[in-house]
Amino acid sequence: MASELTIRDGRLEDVPRLAALLTQLGYPSSAEAVGVRVERLRASDGARLVVAQCDGSVVGFASLHVSRTLEYDEPAARASAGGSRSGSDGAPPTSAATL
Repeated sequence: MASELTIRDGRLEDVPRLAALLTQLGYPSSAEAVGVRVERLRASDGARLVVAQCDGSVVGFASLHVSRTLEYDEPAARASAGGSRSGSDGAPPTSAATL
């Protein structure tokens, strides 16, 4: 049976796994520090944290932001961070600090 992948908003209960993913991706972070960052993103009108969940475990994330830019009349969205864990096939984790 194939695994089911779900994309959803990040929650505070995801903090330990997000801290582990960030550390795995080369950005060592404590759960406490990541918790503060998650709260900051959740409180912002122009930001959103989404996570990828597979078989009940958070396996990836993306930080999305909407802001005014010089190039467009309307607000533009961008992903500023993201990453995913390594797969069972031994592939390295993927990361993009600034997309």
